[in-house]
Amino acid sequence: MRYWAARAWQAPALELAEAVLAVAEPDADPAHGSQLMSDAASLAAGIGRFAHGRSLALAAARLAQRARLLDAEVEALINGTLCELLAGDPARTVPDLEALVERTAEADLATQQCRLLGLLGQARTEMGDFDAAREALEHARRLSHEQGNLMGVVLDTINLAVAAVLAADAAGTRRHLQEVARHQPPGDHDVLACYTLFTFGCLARLEGQWARCLQAHLAAFRHYGARGLADSRLRRRERESDIERARQQLDAAMQAAVEREAASGTLADDLAWAFEGLRS
Repeated sequence: MRYWAARAWQAPALELAEAVLAVAEPDADPAHGSQLMSDAASLAAGIGRFAHGRSLALAAARLAQRARLLDAEVEALINGTLCELLAGDPARTVPDLEALVERTAEADLATQQCRLLGLLGQARTEMGDFDAAREALEHARRLSHEQGNLMGVVLDTINLAVAAVLAADAAGTRRHLQEVARHQPPGDHDVLACYTLFTFGCLARLEGQWARCLQAHLAAFRHYGARGLADSRLRRRERESDIERARQQLDAAMQAAVEREAASGTLADDLAWAFEGLRS
């Protein structure tokens, strides 16, 4: 199911998970039951079913806690917090995230600690606390690198680029996207590829490249929609604002040409086009 999530097949994967849960007896095997519920919660978050995802995550955490499975409990709580972060006020998630970071550090759960630091960085970014966001995301990226988790490094770097976007730091945004290019563009991970393309749209706005801004955002939005991926509140807000501003800056003929380009490319082609623009 995690491979399906990477390929943005969350909806069918969630259907499969819930079909298994409907006939399984999670209490009979707490480890597998909790993991299945937690995976289902993550899949639900990916397609915007945040309340359902949080309910599944809390049930998974309770099951893991009863079985004294700390790593499974923390994994479930991570997925529940992700649902809260995507759906609501990020400030509400910070105390829980900070407490979980401490728990995972004490228990030497480096993988979970890395994910929590990434979420904490995203929450701090949305709150406008950019110094704290960068500190958390840099820590997460170091842990991802130490664990040999390339996709974790890429995600943490993209999140650093988004923090730079919201801080109106065009040079920092460009630098972090160039780091993504050096690591490996996330072409085989549809969710990260869409997120990266969205971030390129934000960079183009910061640099006043309005045609590229419009094309990147429209293409990213199309690919998100085609894969049934949920918009976060932050991404929706930034995209809508950028598209409106880009259309104000472009004449009708240029808008039409850009919209034609944005409507036809594959995700891989659009991502390659965006990375090529880093050289300009």
